[in-house]
Amino acid sequence: MRTLLQNLPTNVQAELLDTLDELESLLGRMPTLKEISTRQGIAVSGVYQHMRALKRKGYLQWEPDKSRTLQNRGIVLLGTID
Repeated sequence: MRTLLQNLPTNVQAELLDTLDELESLLGRMPTLKEISTRQGIAVSGVYQHMRALKRKGYLQWEPDKSRTLQNRGIVLLGTID
């Protein structure tokens, strides 16, 4: 059984969620993996791995093998964990 702490995003994953929000606001659409990669300064494969983890944790959603189906689930994190 997964605990609440296991479902929290890592620091890099939280930054990726912020980047998704920023780029979506800027572009008027969800960004491509390449756009996220460029903004984050990590490889496209790294972005994809983090996004898969965020999908497993329930923060993102998309349909496999279909383009432009990425959705941010709109989960807001408040506060910090020390």
